[in-house]
Amino acid sequence: MLKRRGFVKVMSTAALGALASDQKLTAGEPHSLLNHHMKKKEEVIEWNAHIFSPDLKRYPFHPKATYQPDVSQQPEDPLAAYMSRLDEEGIDKAVIVHPEPYGDDHSLMLDCLKREPDRLRGTSLFYPKDPDAPQKLAALVKLEPHIISTRFHAHRGKENYLDSFADSGVRALWKQAVDLGLIIELHIRAKLCEAGRRCDKSFPGQ
Repeated sequence: MLKRRGFVKVMSTAALGALASDQKLTAGEPHSLLNHHMKKKEEVIEWNAHIFSPDLKRYPFHPKATYQPDVSQQPEDPLAAYMSRLDEEGIDKAVIVHPEPYGDDHSLMLDCLKREPDRLRGTSLFYPKDPDAPQKLAALVKLEPHIISTRFHAHRGKENYLDSFADSGVRALWKQAVDLGLIIELHIRAKLCEAGRRCDKSFPGQ
């Protein structure tokens, strides 16, 4: 079983998994590039999938969610359906992305990782404006070591997460993630990218 850092080291092949997902490859007809790497016995890792459940009683959307997708057409067991697709497309492992509509409730993510600990790793999402976010992140990683990343989510229409990289809440949560050895994901608008380049050298992990 790969530890967090070991899993991260093989992320260089993740683009191949994304390619397979985008192309909707069918079994027996692999893309030539994907087939080339599979012949070399390199692991193919997908890194961009969200998993939603139609069971809103068990996995409700967060009150602060910026959108609520229609999950009525999702399979009853979305994880089983996802794992079947990975098998069909020759993808070995995956990093599933915690969907924004669930906010900082990681119940569905935790259940997925518990069911597939050898093939899946997961990301996390918290609200930097929540003063307890760093402690919540630490508690989540302690509970589930297969969480390998946390995401800063603030592009157009989702500005309620953060206003600036200089925010004390952003810095505290970022530092906690670095201290835990997590990958930092940025899902942000261009304005914040420019602001990030102007951050001073004391920014955690910079």
